[in-house]
Amino acid sequence: MHMTLTLTKSLYVTGVFCPKLFWMKLHRPQMLPKITIDAQLRMKEGQKVGELATQLWPDGVLIGDLNQKQNIIKTKSEVSKRVPLFEAGFSATINNASCYARVDILVPVGKNSWDLFEVKSSTKVKEEYYHDVAFQARVLTNAGITLNRIHVVYVNSDYVRKKILEPIDVKNFFESIDVTDSLAPYYDDVEQFAPLLNSIAKQESAPETICEKPKDCPACSQVLPEHSVFELTSIRSKSASELWKAGHTKISTLPKETRLTRKQAIQSMTVLTQQAHIETQHIQEFLQTLSLPLYHLDFETFNSAIPKFEGVKPYQQIPFQYSLHIQEPTGETKHIEFLAEHHGDPRLPFLASLKTALANTSGVVLAYNASFEARILRELMQAFPEHEVWITEVLSRLKDLAVPFKNFWYYHPNQHGSYSIKAVLPILTTTSYKNLVINNGGLANASFLSLENANEEERKATRKALLAYCQQDTQSMIDILESLKQL
Repeated sequence: MHMTLTLTKSLYVTGVFCPKLFWMKLHRPQMLPKITIDAQLRMKEGQKVGELATQLWPDGVLIGDLNQKQNIIKTKSEVSKRVPLFEAGFSATINNASCYARVDILVPVGKNSWDLFEVKSSTKVKEEYYHDVAFQARVLTNAGITLNRIHVVYVNSDYVRKKILEPIDVKNFFESIDVTDSLAPYYDDVEQFAPLLNSIAKQESAPETICEKPKDCPACSQVLPEHSVFELTSIRSKSASELWKAGHTKISTLPKETRLTRKQAIQSMTVLTQQAHIETQHIQEFLQTLSLPLYHLDFETFNSAIPKFEGVKPYQQIPFQYSLHIQEPTGETKHIEFLAEHHGDPRLPFLASLKTALANTSGVVLAYNASFEARILRELMQAFPEHEVWITEVLSRLKDLAVPFKNFWYYHPNQHGSYSIKAVLPILTTTSYKNLVINNGGLANASFLSLENANEEERKATRKALLAYCQQDTQSMIDILESLKQL
């Protein structure tokens, strides 16, 4: 398999963190999972943040969405004009490896040097960004560009949108960190990895090694055995990797002297016995804290990098939907639901509806992983202090159905280290999320935001799917609770 590879910055960063994924992207892309709708949404958010950052240099020139060859030609003609450049492209060889980098923002400094700015839509600076900018800097330097300082520009998590009709305050929306003096070890990596990835690209098959976070890797997750050591709850990636490299790839093959936490020991025991671990007394004590009427509650939210509404921060979760199943002392179960319209700020309509649904001030309000619902309610209280008394009262009644699973009072090996509702439900009941059109929170987020650009028929179908998904969440809570009682 001989191919001429031009190493781009995205391929380079992929290769540094997982050579197997790098190889598969080049040679077996059809074997990798399709990009999900919510991942596509995150990419669009990133593009919007990148476009917003260009406003920091109003006199800048956009090189444009051209192919590599055209981009390089246009960049060469613009560089001599000494103006800020957006999406400028450069090619160079690094240790005989052909490389190409498209730079977010390049700003002239003095007579002949430049500052490089890499824009990220994250609210913090991650390790991979250093690899990313080091690769770009090496390409530019080898292409004859003199670099002065190198910066990572990212989103200020404390920024609050003031008025909707006013533009984003770009200077306060972004934060910047100068990483120039931290890049020496990453430059060494570029010199080493560029030729190495070049040779991996020519291999007939994917590298055998797995990366440090294989559960999250689309390539490595495919080769992990069932009940791998990476499933151990709360294990650090590094510790799991060390066990893997020592030949202890499965939980069942761990040496007896391996130090495990209480939860990890329970996992190990259930994998060996293939039986559930049940602490009935703890479960009983938990169930005794739940009295009827019981309000099974679930929220759906969306977020965006650039805040859409007044008083909102980047990536703040905005509630747009809830499902509520009420179990009455009479044995009757009632269902109430709310799904906001796709235009405008949904928070006040959401609150008004929820307030009516939870009008009765007695009974436990139950959520699965209730810290999420609690956080949303506190943020609503902060935004709309006139509802403080009522929200405080609801928070005082809120309990978490995930507690027995978080504490491993119940654990089944088929949970694979997870206590999420989607991991627990098919084990304790005969239901699952498999047949739903929308079957996870990320997809619900993306689907609600897609309503804005949908036609009437698409809107009806999406709204129906959103209601079915949220209703399934609270129905699942009832089913799980009944199963716990049976135990």
